[in-house]
Amino acid sequence: MNSGQPIYPSSSRRVYRSPLRSEQAIATRRRLLTAAGECFAQNGYAGTSLRAIAERAGVSVETVQLNGPKADLLLGAFEQLFVGEEGRGPLLELDAVRPILQLTEPAEFVEAMVGFMVGPMIQSSALATAIEAAALSDPKIAQPLRELGAHARSDARDAVVFAKSIGGVSSGRSIDDVSDELWFVMRPPHFLQLSQILGWTTEQYQAWLLRSVQALLL
Repeated sequence: MNSGQPIYPSSSRRVYRSPLRSEQAIATRRRLLTAAGECFAQNGYAGTSLRAIAERAGVSVETVQLNGPKADLLLGAFEQLFVGEEGRGPLLELDAVRPILQLTEPAEFVEAMVGFMVGPMIQSSALATAIEAAALSDPKIAQPLRELGAHARSDARDAVVFAKSIGGVSSGRSIDDVSDELWFVMRPPHFLQLSQILGWTTEQYQAWLLRSVQALLL
């Protein structure tokens, strides 16, 4: 869940700071990240050039360069695709999650949280896979990937703590152990692997995800 770590502590959270403040600059940044995410997911990190991103976004190469290095665009694209904004804070502090935190039955919480997370996880699975592949050979990606992992793991722990507070996680296992396993289950690349290698449908994936989270939190 805060891939990461679904799925980084606020102290290590990467936040993009642009010298451009206008609404137009913000809209351009979002369009660039969308285009970058599509290019990276389709062609990988090494196979994506700044020119390709510029062409897909409908802007100049210079505009892309002003928005940061390619590595920054890669990670910003994942953040935006995963929950709709770059440089976000803890998952459970998102406005969209607040209604879920009003639930008092563990089973209802698990079902609602999985229902909320499954879409972003499916949408970001190809891009998350591209990030992990790039990190194997590029240290500029490896360190931010570790931060993403730490953030996702922190999100998973928050979910476990909340579930326990309303009567879930009754197995007697430590919160840290359950958090680690929840983080692993909620990794976006799983969908790409299960769908491409085993031919799973989105419905099969969602059913597996729900069963897996239920086994950990109920």
